[in-house]
Amino acid sequence: MAVVDASVMVARSRRQDAHYIAASRFLNPLIQGVGFDAPTILATEVASGVSQAGADPSSAIRVQRWLMRHDRIRLHPVTRELASRAAEIAAWHGIRGCDAVYVALAETLGTELVTFDGQQRERGATVVPTRTPRA
Repeated sequence: MAVVDASVMVARSRRQDAHYIAASRFLNPLIQGVGFDAPTILATEVASGVSQAGADPSSAIRVQRWLMRHDRIRLHPVTRELASRAAEIAAWHGIRGCDAVYVALAETLGTELVTFDGQQRERGATVVPTRTPRA
Protein backbone atom coordinates (compact mmCIF):
# COMPACT_ATOMS: atom_id res chain seq x y z
CA MET A 1 0.00 0.00 0.00
CA ALA A 2 1.01 3.61 -0.41
CA VAL A 3 -0.17 7.07 0.52
CA VAL A 4 -0.68 9.03 -2.70
CA ASP A 5 -0.28 12.80 -2.81
CA ALA A 6 -2.68 15.06 -4.70
CA SER A 7 0.04 15.91 -7.22
CA VAL A 8 -0.18 12.36 -8.59
CA MET A 9 -3.98 12.42 -8.85
CA VAL A 10 -3.98 15.84 -10.50
CA ALA A 11 -1.45 14.63 -13.07
CA ARG A 12 -3.58 11.56 -13.80
CA SER A 13 -6.68 13.74 -14.21
CA ARG A 14 -5.17 15.92 -16.94
CA ARG A 15 -3.96 14.33 -20.21
CA GLN A 16 -1.89 17.42 -21.01
CA ASP A 17 0.04 17.21 -17.72
CA ALA A 18 3.75 16.42 -18.13
CA HIS A 19 3.38 13.60 -15.57
CA TYR A 20 0.14 12.13 -16.98
CA ILE A 21 1.71 8.91 -18.34
CA ALA A 22 3.75 8.20 -15.21
CA ALA A 23 0.77 8.96 -12.95
CA SER A 24 -1.55 6.76 -15.01
CA ARG A 25 0.89 3.83 -15.12
CA PHE A 26 1.32 4.03 -11.38
CA LEU A 27 -2.29 4.64 -10.33
CA ASN A 28 -4.35 2.58 -12.78
CA PRO A 29 -3.22 -0.82 -11.40
CA LEU A 30 -3.78 0.42 -7.83
CA ILE A 31 -7.25 1.75 -8.61
CA GLN A 32 -8.19 -1.55 -10.25
CA GLY A 33 -6.46 -3.65 -7.59
CA VAL A 34 -5.38 -3.08 -4.00
CA GLY A 35 -6.09 0.65 -3.93
CA PHE A 36 -4.24 3.33 -2.03
CA ASP A 37 -4.54 5.60 0.99
CA ALA A 38 -4.80 9.38 1.30
CA PRO A 39 -6.11 11.94 3.76
CA THR A 40 -9.58 13.32 3.02
CA ILE A 41 -7.98 16.61 1.97
CA LEU A 42 -7.03 14.78 -1.25
CA ALA A 43 -10.47 15.54 -2.69
CA THR A 44 -10.15 19.28 -2.06
CA GLU A 45 -6.57 19.46 -3.27
CA VAL A 46 -7.32 17.56 -6.46
CA ALA A 47 -10.38 19.69 -7.26
CA SER A 48 -8.27 22.80 -6.68
CA GLY A 49 -5.34 21.50 -8.73
CA VAL A 50 -7.52 20.48 -11.67
CA SER A 51 -9.37 23.80 -11.60
CA GLN A 52 -6.21 25.90 -11.27
CA ALA A 53 -4.76 24.07 -14.27
CA GLY A 54 -7.51 25.62 -16.37
CA ALA A 55 -10.18 22.92 -16.34
CA ASP A 56 -13.83 23.77 -16.21
CA PRO A 57 -15.00 23.87 -12.55
CA SER A 58 -17.54 21.13 -13.28
CA SER A 59 -14.67 18.85 -14.38
CA ALA A 60 -12.87 19.51 -11.12
CA ILE A 61 -16.02 18.67 -9.15
CA ARG A 62 -16.52 15.48 -11.19
CA VAL A 63 -13.00 14.32 -10.29
CA GLN A 64 -13.60 15.17 -6.62
CA ARG A 65 -16.86 13.23 -6.53
CA TRP A 66 -15.25 10.26 -8.25
CA LEU A 67 -12.51 10.23 -5.58
CA MET A 68 -15.04 10.35 -2.76
CA ARG A 69 -17.03 7.44 -4.19
CA HIS A 70 -14.24 5.11 -5.28
CA ASP A 71 -14.10 2.05 -3.04
CA ARG A 72 -10.37 1.39 -3.54
CA ILE A 73 -9.31 4.86 -2.51
CA ARG A 74 -9.18 4.80 1.27
CA LEU A 75 -9.63 8.35 2.52
CA HIS A 76 -8.58 8.91 6.12
CA PRO A 77 -9.98 11.77 8.22
CA VAL A 78 -7.60 14.38 9.54
CA THR A 79 -8.08 13.66 13.23
CA ARG A 80 -6.61 15.73 16.04
CA GLU A 81 -3.84 13.14 16.38
CA LEU A 82 -2.98 13.16 12.69
CA ALA A 83 -3.12 16.97 12.58
CA SER A 84 -0.86 17.20 15.63
CA ARG A 85 1.71 14.83 14.12
CA ALA A 86 1.53 16.71 10.79
CA ALA A 87 2.20 19.98 12.64
CA GLU A 88 5.28 18.46 14.28
CA ILE A 89 6.52 17.19 10.92
CA ALA A 90 5.88 20.57 9.30
CA ALA A 91 7.76 22.40 12.05
CA TRP A 92 10.74 20.05 12.34
CA HIS A 93 11.21 19.25 8.66
CA GLY A 94 10.10 22.46 6.94
CA ILE A 95 7.28 20.78 5.04
CA ARG A 96 4.24 22.78 3.91
CA GLY A 97 1.08 22.24 5.98
CA CYS A 98 -1.08 20.02 3.80
CA ASP A 99 2.00 18.19 2.48
CA ALA A 100 2.87 17.31 6.08
CA VAL A 101 -0.56 15.67 6.50
CA TYR A 102 0.30 13.17 3.74
CA VAL A 103 3.68 12.46 5.36
CA ALA A 104 2.06 11.99 8.77
CA LEU A 105 -0.51 9.60 7.32
CA ALA A 106 2.19 7.54 5.61
CA GLU A 107 4.08 7.38 8.90
CA THR A 108 0.94 6.36 10.80
CA LEU A 109 0.17 3.60 8.29
CA GLY A 110 3.81 2.48 8.07
CA THR A 111 3.95 2.91 4.30
CA GLU A 112 5.56 5.04 1.61
CA LEU A 113 4.49 8.39 0.20
CA VAL A 114 4.21 8.77 -3.58
CA THR A 115 4.39 12.33 -4.92
CA PHE A 116 5.57 14.52 -7.78
CA ASP A 117 6.25 17.37 -5.33
CA GLY A 118 10.03 17.62 -5.02
CA GLN A 119 10.09 19.40 -1.67
CA GLN A 120 7.57 17.00 -0.13
CA ARG A 121 9.50 14.00 -1.48
CA GLU A 122 12.91 15.21 -0.30
CA ARG A 123 11.93 16.54 3.10
CA GLY A 124 9.36 13.81 3.71
CA ALA A 125 12.07 11.20 3.13
CA THR A 126 13.49 12.12 6.53
CA VAL A 127 10.29 10.67 8.03
CA VAL A 128 8.99 7.97 5.63
CA PRO A 129 10.09 6.30 2.40
CA THR A 130 9.13 8.51 -0.55
CA ARG A 131 9.18 8.13 -4.31
CA THR A 132 7.99 9.57 -7.59
CA PRO A 133 6.13 7.54 -10.22
CA ARG A 134 8.23 6.89 -13.33
CA ALA A 135 6.98 6.70 -16.91
